[in-house]
Amino acid sequence: MSTLPVLNNADMYHHYSDVQFRDGCSVIHEMLKPKRGESILDLGCGTGRLTMQLASLVGASGRVVGVDPDSCRIAVANEQLKKMDDIPVTFQLGSIREVLPLGPFDGIFSNFVFHWFERAERAEMMQQMYDSLKPGGRLTFLLNTNQTQPNVIVRDIFRLTEPNLDEESASGIKMDVPSVWLQHCSDAGFVVELSEVFMRECMEPNLDRLLQFIAASVPNVQCSKLTEDGLQELNSRYKTGNGDEVACSVRLLKVLARKPEEY
Repeated sequence: MSTLPVLNNADMYHHYSDVQFRDGCSVIHEMLKPKRGESILDLGCGTGRLTMQLASLVGASGRVVGVDPDSCRIAVANEQLKKMDDIPVTFQLGSIREVLPLGPFDGIFSNFVFHWFERAERAEMMQQMYDSLKPGGRLTFLLNTNQTQPNVIVRDIFRLTEPNLDEESASGIKMDVPSVWLQHCSDAGFVVELSEVFMRECMEPNLDRLLQFIAASVPNVQCSKLTEDGLQELNSRYKTGNGDEVACSVRLLKVLARKPEEY
């Protein structure tokens, strides 16, 4: 069986989400580009690691609000905030609906969140983000898009642990083609300035470390249910040939959209 440590999901995510942290940092610096004095919303902030990055860029004259529906992750974020010097960050439990009154914002940033939205709620959520921005405000997001390659480790884990469920039902991740997300942006009134689909390889020193990251980022996955045969299959499928090192690829979409200026 897997030797994953016994941690709650919020602590696991805080300790093992380095890959998503690096992805988020690249979107912040290359697409959102926060300026001193701006107000930024981190939608789906998790344990707040990227929220702190945003705060370092807007400075003391700016303001960053992190919101997340997971009370355990918000608790971790607030504990980290206590260790910091006075910085312009507040964390709030909830969703875009709860932070609408705190706007308008200069920018909204969201990292690996939108693919968790229920499809029936996406249009409303996108419109609420639009309404939360100042004229000229930016929306940047990164998410998992449809996975077409045959070897997808999350899919394999659910095949081995939940064989009677399809991947979406088991994981809760609702992937779609990039054009669906771009249409949601346009329908809400955004002008899409940049969109890019790319493959990102996640490389870890061994299978256990990769499973730790997956268990942290996909709460429904139960890596502890993997049998020895299942672990051996994953090892053989995802080993790189360099010792115990394993790697998997994911297909991602990143978007920069803007609310038009008022004339």
